[in-house]
Amino acid sequence: MDQRWLEFKFITRAKAIFWARIFILILFLLVFLVRGWAEFLGIGGLLSILFYIFVIIYTVLFAYSIFFRKREVIITYVSLLLDLPFLVYFIIYTGGLRSPLMFLQLLYTMFFALLFPKPLTIIPPLMLLPVIAHIDQMVFVRGLVLQDVLLLIMYSLANLLLLYSIVYFNTQENLQHEEIMKLKDAMSRLELSEERLRLAREIHDGIGATLSAMLMQIDYILSIDNLSNARGEIEELRNISDEGMDELRRAVTLLRTDFDLGNMLSNMIERFESRYNHKISSDIILKEHNLRPDELLAIFRIIQEALTNVARHSEAKNVRLSVFIDGRDFEISIQDDGKGFEVVSGVENHYGIVNMRERARLIGADLRIESSSGRGTAVFLKRGGYNGNKDSNSRG
Repeated sequence: MDQRWLEFKFITRAKAIFWARIFILILFLLVFLVRGWAEFLGIGGLLSILFYIFVIIYTVLFAYSIFFRKREVIITYVSLLLDLPFLVYFIIYTGGLRSPLMFLQLLYTMFFALLFPKPLTIIPPLMLLPVIAHIDQMVFVRGLVLQDVLLLIMYSLANLLLLYSIVYFNTQENLQHEEIMKLKDAMSRLELSEERLRLAREIHDGIGATLSAMLMQIDYILSIDNLSNARGEIEELRNISDEGMDELRRAVTLLRTDFDLGNMLSNMIERFESRYNHKISSDIILKEHNLRPDELLAIFRIIQEALTNVARHSEAKNVRLSVFIDGRDFEISIQDDGKGFEVVSGVENHYGIVNMRERARLIGADLRIESSSGRGTAVFLKRGGYNGNKDSNSRG
């Protein structure tokens, strides 16, 4: 069992019992002040008042221990034990087993059971019943009559029922706490797993795309017969390397902060056009929306992966990007006139496409890929229904 949980439960219950004891002390103070009540209960002498003052003194010590966490377990148990002799005194003084204060014996059984739910620690309040019964006979010089036997049986049964209920609910509470902790641990592991998958997607879609461009450039350099003419390509490779570092910084930034999707798309289009000599015809409309940062990032990464695939595989001459976002709905398409491919399971399981589908699933969007050999490729991403006009913030 979690030790911190046990300490928290003990302190919470001890504080509740402290306020219950304050209520009992106030009740006895009223009894001392109201003559009729004192006469009814048969208390109010000097000895009763001295006992009352002594109880107040160690109750203050009890309060200090639980509110300032100073040996709270030992002091709490000792203070409850000290209450018991005074409890016996007042019960015997007011009628023994027939005293109106006998309810306090049940109350203290509950106190002990709540704070110290172990067999040995619960014995003291249970022993009050035979002690009170024995003293009752000696003080009032009488045997146990039927009424006293009945009261003793009733109080004994009440104690047993009270103990059973507290132990049962205490056990259930501990079991529920263990289940909650297990569930919390499982959720932490799941969140860690999801975070790892998210980082893997960011690395693949961001840095992976840049490294892929570097490999393409290296392959081209190696295909040049006269390497003395490769200076321009090497310079381009240097630029791509620099951009790789920029992409690394960008990936870290995107993981931590919000970003402007419009500016990010504009910068990505400019880099794409300058590096791959592909002209992108774009139509970007970002109306007022309330998309979360993770949703905007997912949209950006899906578009980035689609354009990277165009540059890497399609041999396209023309590329068109359409982005429409309004409220929480969006409709996005990336189309090219490249060589296309047959959409079969082997291609669908390509890690980049798997990433795109997973990102779409996480934001509740539909991703559709249409392609065939010689007829280009189209990637569609959609959520909800877009009914806006293609009128502003367009880029051609």
